[in-house]
Formats: sequence, C-alpha cells, structure tokens
Amino acid sequence: MLATDRAAGANAHLAFAIKLGNQLGSRITLYHACPPRSMIINAALSDNRADANETVEIATRLLTETASTLGADRPVHVEVDEATDAREAILAAAERLKADMIVLPTHGRSGVSRAVLGSTAEQVLRDAKLPVLLLTDNMLTREEQKAHRGGPMLIATDLSPASVDAHLPAVALARRLGLSVRLLSVVTNPVMPQLSTDPAVPTPEDQQMAVDARTKRMHELAMALDSHGSIEVEAQVASNPVETIIRRADELHAPLLVMTTHGRRGVLRMLQGSVAEQVIRRATTPVLVMPMPN
Repeated sequence: MLATDRAAGANAHLAFAIKLGNQLGSRITLYHACPPRSMIINAALSDNRADANETVEIATRLLTETASTLGADRPVHVEVDEATDAREAILAAAERLKADMIVLPTHGRSGVSRAVLGSTAEQVLRDAKLPVLLLTDNMLTREEQKAHRGGPMLIATDLSPASVDAHLPAVALARRLGLSVRLLSVVTNPVMPQLSTDPAVPTPEDQQMAVDARTKRMHELAMALDSHGSIEVEAQVASNPVETIIRRADELHAPLLVMTTHGRRGVLRMLQGSVAEQVIRRATTPVLVMPMPN
C-alpha cells in the first residue's frame, strides 16, 4: 500500500515504489487520506500537501490519473478516505486491504525531520504491525545518481532475542527480489576489564576479540534465518554506528537497508535520537522498518 499526501514532487517516490511492486508481482493500492475541508483552517495544515480544497471525488480522480502514469505492470487500485486522523486512516486501510507493506514517501523542504519527528510517518511507524518502507528525497536522489544498486539487502541488527522473528520477513523479501543478504552489527563499546580507576581504552586486540565474539553470534543468527548458510555477516567496531551503517549500505550498493523497532516504547525511543532515528534521517538508501514482535 502506497500512502501519499499528493504533494508536489511525490511522483518520483511513487514511481520507485511501483517499480518495487512490479518486481514482487504485487497488487498495488495507491492510498490518500483526505482531511475534511472543515479541518483545513490555516496554511500550516495544508503546507506541502495537495490542494486543501479538494474533495474525496476530486482526489480520487487525480490520483487515478497519477496511477496511470507510474509504469505499473498491472492496474493500480486507488482508494481515498476522508479522515481527520491520517495515521488511523492509513493503518485501518492497510488492515482492510491485508497489505504486506506500507510505503511512506516523505519529502518537502523540511524533509526527513518532518517525516520522522511528530508527523504522520512517525505515528504510523510507532503503531504499524507490518513493514514500513520509507522513501525520502535524499534516498531517491542518490538512487538516480547510481546506474544500479546490485548489492545485498543490508540488515542492521542488534542481535536481540527477537531478531530472528523480526528479520525473517526481510530475508523472505530479499529472496523474492533476488537479493543476497548481509547482516551488519556495529560494536560501539567493547567490554573491557577495569582494574583501576582510570578509564579503560580498548586496544586493537580487545577490539578484535569483540568483533570475533559478535561475529560468532551473527553466524548463529544467520543460520537461524537461513539454514543453507547463504547469509553473509559483518561486525565492526566503530565510535559512530550511524555513519558506519549508512556508509556500508552505500559502499555495498544496497538497494534496501533494514532497521527494526521494538514495539511502542522502542519506536518512541528510536524516534528520539537513537541510532535508528539518525539513520532514517540521513540514509542514502531506502529504509525498510521491520516491527519487532511484541
């Protein structure tokens, strides 16, 4: 399900999502939550949106026209609801349509900060029980600059106990897209024995031990995700995990970067300054957010 606010510049995001849907052979629904006209009482509500005076009928007609230009392999279904709460409308529509994924294009001058903090996208991420694919201007600009993204799906993992359940759908999606899979885990603070009051400084040997231990755990996770042993693993020690994750996705020409959330509290924490939130803000690769099982 492609959720769009029909803002200027949205078509590039929609076209990318349509291309992904074509690869998957998916049934695609283009969805728009149209606020009641009585709700639109100032410019702030309509900023960066389509015409604030449009009706459901007008929005449906315009969205149908847009759908016909996006290059879908099969007819694109269009749905428009009048709703005072876009988050509730999007999630209800996804459930009604039995969607496998919600695609949320984000754009505009304030870009990802608007998309992630305090917006409909943040609210959908907080409550969604299915994968959410985020597409930003920054991601699509880099996509256009690359002839292709032929690398693996990169899954950034914290190796938590629920990782297997969270990552399995991502691995299944990679297989459907014909992509290889690589797990990436960043060690930020190798555990050090502290024998004095002086701060312990990790030596290269300590860092290598931390990487080796993390790599062993990642191999165990990889085998749990795919018993054929086809998933590559990579562990790194880095002071800045955000830069490391973004850089590796770019270096590997990854077509998708997968992050996970940990339920309502976890998502709120994610959206208030954690590694995942910063990656979403700055990524040059489309980010697929997978919900952790409750």
